[in-house]
Amino acid sequence: MAGLTLWTLKFGKGRGYGSGLLLVVLLGGLSLLIHEAQLLMFWPMVLLWLVLDCPEVAMRKRRACLAVMVWGGLALFAVWITEFGVITTMSHEAYVGTLGQSGSPVNSLAAEIPFRDVSKNLGYTLGLTFRSTVLPHHLFIFLGALPLGVVLAKLFCRLRDEVPEFPLYLMACCAPLSLYAVGLDHFRWWALALTNVFLLFSWLAAQPRVRVCLLDACVANRKWIVAAVLMSLLLGSTADTGSYAGVEALVRYLRVNTLSK
Repeated sequence: MAGLTLWTLKFGKGRGYGSGLLLVVLLGGLSLLIHEAQLLMFWPMVLLWLVLDCPEVAMRKRRACLAVMVWGGLALFAVWITEFGVITTMSHEAYVGTLGQSGSPVNSLAAEIPFRDVSKNLGYTLGLTFRSTVLPHHLFIFLGALPLGVVLAKLFCRLRDEVPEFPLYLMACCAPLSLYAVGLDHFRWWALALTNVFLLFSWLAAQPRVRVCLLDACVANRKWIVAAVLMSLLLGSTADTGSYAGVEALVRYLRVNTLSK
């Protein structure tokens, strides 16, 4: 939906900024009905793009005010869904049964919602985030993603010179990481943030000078890119915690042997 929104606006600028915001409201509202977390997954980046995709400073300020209002409206809609949506009164069994109607197998434990209250869910999530079994996952993924991190860092440095607003874009791309506080799908948030970054690359590459900059940077760092691809194939999906089963086994082994001594 984010890609459709941006590319529609890119090739239809004559329709005006207002129609673009209307499209964001419609698609954003639809995506929130699917999952409230969509509010922070990519819509901040979409709205920021709409604001900055204009050379006039005065026009950017007006666009920024409208964008804040649109995002605020989507946020209120997300809160309303969270507090008064159908799932709030649905039992766990009924919820799992509804998910199973798609024909795909559903893990009952994965679909469990321990707390409906936001504050309790916040405490529960943050408490589990810093468990000894979760922190090694982060260490493992950061070490495994080191080649990719080097490539992205070099691309970021090049784009910072070509696109002055790039730091703001990067912050918007990382919006999914704010879901750490309310969702245990930690590595899905990283996968979404990386997806946003690469989607942003594709949008910026529509500008010839930026495209040349990205291609030059990729050629200059092709060894790191090959290493990043190989590590990605070795680790598997970033969002799949099954990739870290070896780390969990190592932690259990060290814990048992340490306690036995």
